[in-house]
Amino acid sequence: MKSLAERQVLPRVPDLVARLGAGHRVAAGWTEIEPSARRMGHPVGDVLLCQMRDVVWSPRTGLMIGPDGAAVQSSVLAAGGRSLSVPRGAERFVERAALFAGFGAQRNYGHFIYDGMAGLGAMADLGLLDRYPAMAGPLHVWQKQALHLAALPVAEVAARRVRIGEVIFVTAMNHYLHRCDGLLRALVARMGGQGLEGRDLVYLSRRRRTARVLVGESALEAALATRGARILRPEAMPVADQLAAMRGARVVVAASGAALANAVFAPPGAAVLEIRPEPVCEPWVDLSCDVMGLRHVVLPSPLVPASQVPLGARLQQLPRKILRRYHYATRIDPDVVLAALDRL
Repeated sequence: MKSLAERQVLPRVPDLVARLGAGHRVAAGWTEIEPSARRMGHPVGDVLLCQMRDVVWSPRTGLMIGPDGAAVQSSVLAAGGRSLSVPRGAERFVERAALFAGFGAQRNYGHFIYDGMAGLGAMADLGLLDRYPAMAGPLHVWQKQALHLAALPVAEVAARRVRIGEVIFVTAMNHYLHRCDGLLRALVARMGGQGLEGRDLVYLSRRRRTARVLVGESALEAALATRGARILRPEAMPVADQLAAMRGARVVVAASGAALANAVFAPPGAAVLEIRPEPVCEPWVDLSCDVMGLRHVVLPSPLVPASQVPLGARLQQLPRKILRRYHYATRIDPDVVLAALDRL
């Protein structure tokens, strides 16, 4: 399926926000709400507000199909390269809507916060959500909790196929996680802001995760506990409790992953020690820490050869192996982490 690249296909409408807010008719268009820039050598920002008419939307995947039959590029690329489609069958009609959650935000906490909620917050700050109600497919409990904390009301839509007379969205739904800047700062402020003075050493455990297993994580947790660390399992905590833990932290230690998305709520100047698996080369933690004034330290975690992966870890990853989904194991010496703490 071909995709519709918003900047190349839609016309630029400089006063789009004012015209939409006043209820003026606009056939289609875009305006820039965050310019492109560079941070730490990486491109950041480059966010457009877009408006279109007669769009078909799949609430389940976030995919949008424009009036010419082409998929809207932001929703396609947010699918991580997967081939998506809008289900056939009966349509529900909605006159106006604001969409914000691409495919990556359906399950992944980091993408939901950084891509979806950052963009939704931007549309709210522009004063557009009264006229264009925010909509999404069925939401998980944690998604509802995060939206409530940000005071961002969203209507859940159970229909498999929806035709929208007029839609607005921002291109942040396309992996803003990897180019985060001002929209992230605004979202953190909307959700209560950063802490004022952190005192805690916090470790975010991944022991129940199966894609990337940290061999010997229990030994690392035991070593950190001798330093007074709070060992947290974010997937078992309400979102409000996760944010409260971050706001009270002076040091956050965690392996790369979605749980680190909440590190941006730590007080400015707090340290984030990221245990980064050897295959990971994504810049989003680097960028988000820089955006929020956090000290960021990367501790490499080398791969464990398949022949040396403990039986328990192999069994933990067996379902992913059967499904041919990515999985690997890494290791880090607890003494390396403790030495990094001593250098802070």
